[in-house]
Amino acid sequence: QAFKVHQLQDKFVLYAVQGERIYNAMVRARLIHLYKSGLRNHQACFPGTVFVQFLVESGECSTTEDAVRLGGELVSNGILHHVDDKHHFKHENLLYRFRYDDGTYQAKRDAVEKRSKMLYLYP
Repeated sequence: QAFKVHQLQDKFVLYAVQGERIYNAMVRARLIHLYKSGLRNHQACFPGTVFVQFLVESGECSTTEDAVRLGGELVSNGILHHVDDKHHFKHENLLYRFRYDDGTYQAKRDAVEKRSKMLYLYP
């Protein structure tokens, strides 16, 4: 059990650091914008296609498949989310947002502690 908790903590911290690096690079590249969808405005977001293209072009990922997989991991680890929380990460024109931008990002320590407790409850 303790080994699983440490693996979970290490994985979460790895994705948190990588997600923060990608976020900062996307901000510098001005890829995070206001998008309109129907009658709604979505602040500080980007399409999944733009995210995948950025990851490949920046060298963060070597293939589109790797970029889609990384997007999924960032969603699973609470770094990114679909603007309406209706989709996992997809290489489509669906809108995603970094949780830093809407105030829903949990601090690493709190999230790791919460996930560790869940692992003990649901091994």
